[in-house]
Amino acid sequence: MMLQVDLLLCSASPRRAALLRKLGVPFRVCPVNVPETPLPGEIPWNTAWMLQALSGRTHRVHTAVALGGRGFLRIVTCTTEAEMRQYNARAISDSVASDEPMDKAGAYSIQDRALQPVRWIRGLYSNVVGLPLAPTARLLRHGNVMVSADVRQRAAVEEA
Repeated sequence: MMLQVDLLLCSASPRRAALLRKLGVPFRVCPVNVPETPLPGEIPWNTAWMLQALSGRTHRVHTAVALGGRGFLRIVTCTTEAEMRQYNARAISDSVASDEPMDKAGAYSIQDRALQPVRWIRGLYSNVVGLPLAPTARLLRHGNVMVSADVRQRAAVEEA
């Protein structure tokens, strides 16, 4: 039996909301109330430092997704390996000046067309964007939340 549920996305990320919309399930955005306002001068330096630290290196992107209700809690995790391109100081300063990386974990967006930071990934692209679609769809189905068949097929293709 599929349930009518009140699904909450506890994140203010517009990228996560866009990915969750692809699953075709209704949800409400309910971000966690944690202050994330940067101190003056904090972001550009940290962002440039992070981009420089990642340049030409491989790292792992980890995401956890939880589904809970009365008497149950299920959590799935997803890891994607990403190798970054080698980019120079000019590319980093241009990226920082564009504000593109400012609200991103790791100070980059895999979909950033100007910087094009990622050379290759091993794992799920949607995980690097912010929400692993196939594991999330499976988690929702296990919680008896209806996910349409064509969404399940698209999520399976991403995993292949």
